[in-house]
Formats: sequence, C-alpha cells, structure tokens
Amino acid sequence: MSNLLNSGEQSVRNVGQYTIGKYSIVGLSRILDSCRGDSNIVVFFIDIFFKKQHKLKSKLGFKEGDYIIFVETIEEPTTDYINSKVFELHSQGINTPAAIVGMGGGITMDIAKAISNLLTNGDIEQLKANNVDMKKLA
Repeated sequence: MSNLLNSGEQSVRNVGQYTIGKYSIVGLSRILDSCRGDSNIVVFFIDIFFKKQHKLKSKLGFKEGDYIIFVETIEEPTTDYINSKVFELHSQGINTPAAIVGMGGGITMDIAKAISNLLTNGDIEQLKANNVDMKKLA
C-alpha cells in the first residue's frame, strides 16, 4: 500500500504514525527509531511551555543531530514565520528529516504540519503562485 495521497494538485506524504493524548510520549522514542533511515534527523516543534521540563530530550527520544524549535504560542503563526523556520532548517542542512514531531496545542501542531509540507513542496508564496490549494496540503 502506498503512503502517498494524490490531492489532485500534487502528491503529499501522509503521516505514517501519530499518537495523541496524555501518555502518548511514552512510545514516541520507539516510533522515531523506526522512522530513522537515510535521514536520522528528527525535528521537534515544541510549545515553549515545556522548555523548562527536566529530561524532556530523553523522554522524546532525542538523539545527537536532532533539532528542537521551541514555539511561542501566543499568536497564530504568520506566513513569514513559517517560511523563516523552513529557511532555518534548510540553512542547517535539514531538507528531508526522518520525522517531524509537534508537541503542544493547535498552534504548535499547525506549525509542524505546515513546515513538514513546505520542506519538500517549496515556500508558501511559491505554492500560491503555482495555484496549489493550501487546504489540500494540510
């Protein structure tokens, strides 16, 4: 079975696995280990609320080379913010990570989803210029 979804505009990878809920972090390390292949890098988008938690990296299955971005969740993300994070990842040599993890509420999840799509599909303005329906990418 293919893990590609043909949206009519272009092909977009579906999420292979996801966990939701209070204790979902318990199995995250196992899931990430199964995703690591050619690209061993995992990118984490985490609500800044969790920044001071002790042992956060070990609970997440964080490994050397992984990348964490703590997200301010006061306001909805802008196009410029999303594009800047895509540029930040590209400038670090992160183009196709093994996985992207969003931890937090809706804003953090929206950022993780948007960046996941844009890492391989181009920036938001480029997609709009090509008449790609952004709702089909989410």
